[in-house]
Amino acid sequence: MAKVTFLPENKTIDFNLGYTILEAALDNGIDIPSICQMGLCSTCMVKIEKGQEYLFENFGDNSFDNPNNSKSFLSCICELREETDTEIIINIS
Repeated sequence: MAKVTFLPENKTIDFNLGYTILEAALDNGIDIPSICQMGLCSTCMVKIEKGQEYLFENFGDNSFDNPNNSKSFLSCICELREETDTEIIINIS
């Protein structure tokens, strides 16, 4: 399982396969603004400071790697690519 640190709170949580960043954050009392929770509105955009290579945006049948190696991900559809023991740092400010 990965360890995810959310900035600016500097709170670290466990992050498992099958969960989105938004789900993991909300389950652990970390507030990421969101409206649609389907990847359509972009309200839940976060910046990945470290570990983006371990993440992908899951649009169901249209899953894809983040285009142009952008560090911005939609937290409501962003998941771990594979089981890993890495550290991921996410800035939600």
